[in-house]
Amino acid sequence: MTSLRQKVLKYTAVLVPVTTILMTKTAMAQDEINRGLSRSRIDRLFPNLRFTGVSDFLFFIVQVLLFVAGGIAVLFVIIGGFQYITSAGNTEGATRGKKTVINSIIGIVIIILSYLIISVIVDTLLGGAFFTN
Repeated sequence: MTSLRQKVLKYTAVLVPVTTILMTKTAMAQDEINRGLSRSRIDRLFPNLRFTGVSDFLFFIVQVLLFVAGGIAVLFVIIGGFQYITSAGNTEGATRGKKTVINSIIGIVIIILSYLIISVIVDTLLGGAFFTN
């Protein structure tokens, strides 16, 4: 009888946490269903994202691409500054760090100018619909 009791205790020790976890996941899934299945993940990430035309879609794509490019350029400014600081008197390392910082700042300027150029072109083609956002 003791071996049967030990088996029951062993299985209970395993099944109780497993069922608790499964019940929690079920409750979370039910909460997700209650919030609505019609909302996709993009809707949850960008709740105010509604495209009323091609210009809105282009505006969003341009913003996302330029945000990513700007983030990469800022990352390179940080990397170049780190290279410059850690050069420890090595002129080659300091020069490499300076070049990285200067090139990334040039990249940031190009990113800003490209946004302005794209904005003016799209605004001209669409008759003022680009800057209304």
